[in-house]
Amino acid sequence: MNILQLNPWNWFKHEQGSEAAQIPVQKNTTEKNVATGNETFHPMMRLHREIDRLFDDVFSGFGFPNLGTNSLLDNVRAVAYQPQINVSGGNNNYEIELEVPGLTEKDLSVEVQGDILLIKGEKQESEETKDKQFYRVERRYGKFQRTLALPQDANADDITAELKNGVLKLAIARKSVEQRDIKKIAIH
Repeated sequence: MNILQLNPWNWFKHEQGSEAAQIPVQKNTTEKNVATGNETFHPMMRLHREIDRLFDDVFSGFGFPNLGTNSLLDNVRAVAYQPQINVSGGNNNYEIELEVPGLTEKDLSVEVQGDILLIKGEKQESEETKDKQFYRVERRYGKFQRTLALPQDANADDITAELKNGVLKLAIARKSVEQRDIKKIAIH
């Protein structure tokens, strides 16, 4: 195995609002507490949930309905439709999986511009009838664009895409990259 293939790469450095300074390497955001076996969340998420609970308690005292899980963070997420993505790689290729339930090939576009991979799509809102009153709508609609920076060893000419069961899978072949000349620095 080539040791250079193990170098981390920040795929998301071109996306606005992403954690460009961080390379996401964790698979799960929750952990199991060894003693109790219960899930524990990141401290900021626990703080967010506790603040939501406090607001629910205060407003319910004035007769307002409980906000429940519809927190401010959930409302912000509902405005922007951004499909979840997994990026992985092996010796021969990189694999990208994007959750796009309800979308067809016509709704999606995959483009390469230089060393940038653009995945665009639009989820249309279904027609609503005038005789229905909606009490809650949780389905998300809108346009999205994921912008991924391709690593140096990604072969932009050898990318395949497949849409199956609401998951868009991209396979990007890896190519060998010339090693740069090593320059020895003398120590005086």
